[in-house]
Amino acid sequence: MDDRLIAIEERMAHLERILDEASAEILRQDRLIDGLGRRIQRLEARLAEFAAGIDDGSEPGTPFLP
Repeated sequence: MDDRLIAIEERMAHLERILDEASAEILRQDRLIDGLGRRIQRLEARLAEFAAGIDDGSEPGTPFLP
């Protein structure tokens, strides 16, 4: 077999491995982002529940006095 053809096949195999590794990393990052998004949603829900339970004692339309 021609040496150039062997070199091209080796380079192609190397590029395929790099592509596989990059694809795996993209999937891993995608799962991480999904997990962070779900965590943010849970924190937002907890914050909304907490805020709903706070009674500042003022009537609607009255100015806030600390």
